[in-house]
Amino acid sequence: MTAPGGNKPDSQTIRIGKGHVALNFHYETFTVPDKIDVHYTGQLLFTSGCIRTKGERTERLRLDDVDANLIVDVTPNCAGDTSTKWNYAIECPNSELVCKSDRCYCGMKQKPSKQVLPPTADGCGTHRTKWNYWAIHWIGEHYKFTSICDEHDRCYGTCNTNRLNCDQTFCFDLLASCETRWSTEEKKLTFCKSWAKTYCKAVKSYGSGAFGNAQNEGCWCEDA
Repeated sequence: MTAPGGNKPDSQTIRIGKGHVALNFHYETFTVPDKIDVHYTGQLLFTSGCIRTKGERTERLRLDDVDANLIVDVTPNCAGDTSTKWNYAIECPNSELVCKSDRCYCGMKQKPSKQVLPPTADGCGTHRTKWNYWAIHWIGEHYKFTSICDEHDRCYGTCNTNRLNCDQTFCFDLLASCETRWSTEEKKLTFCKSWAKTYCKAVKSYGSGAFGNAQNEGCWCEDA
């Protein structure tokens, strides 16, 4: 969709259609400074600042939640000038990213996707769910699993990767970490291995949704 405007402040709620996706946000403020802010899940996702672009600019945006709405606020004449004009447009991928059998690809021809945003990591569990954060995250910190969870997150977010490889590496690294850190403390080693196996089982059993979300958030399909 494209939204043009002038001297009147503007605020629009735009329904994208789905969350967990990468978008291109095109904007232009021409020769008089304007300010364009994009909000997602109640947080500022992007701001142009008070600028004159003198041409179109593009920003990649990552929607990392199920929320499918963006709020775009425009403050025209933010530097005190008058007689301005501006516009912005939101571009979605040309084709859908399809995730099946532990990998994702573009369209029915199964073409590889393009990495447009770097993979992200947020430790063990997810910051979006309080129980996950306080329980799973705390246990991960206690047994020194956080860096391994981060690497697993980044593996999930790397375009065209195989989910099975990510999970196998994750499980191996968790158990290896237990052996390295607690080899001289039998009780701690036992608990560490128990939690490592629990984490491993969890990603293998329930990780497909997180894998698909991570792929969609950073990968782009040019054409099916």
